[in-house]
Amino acid sequence: MQIIVTPNDIIQRCLWDKYKRFCLHDKNEEEIKNVVESNKPISLNENDAYVIGLLKIIETDNLIHRFNDDIFDFLQIKSSIIKE
Repeated sequence: MQIIVTPNDIIQRCLWDKYKRFCLHDKNEEEIKNVVESNKPISLNENDAYVIGLLKIIETDNLIHRFNDDIFDFLQIKSSIIKE
């Protein structure tokens, strides 16, 4: 399955950092800046969309809720109880 999105769509869904880390890892900062400014449609395969979290996004205008979800996931992954 191929998914067509624009960089602006990815940014609005708070997924740009993951997309940049996993899909644009071979590009330098100038090339990444050109991708954002041109805002041309990008074709993502299903694996890339899954890795950056695009497949589990629910469309919402409530950006604060989305941010809180991201922070909760981050803290849940980073925190652990270590027994001596």
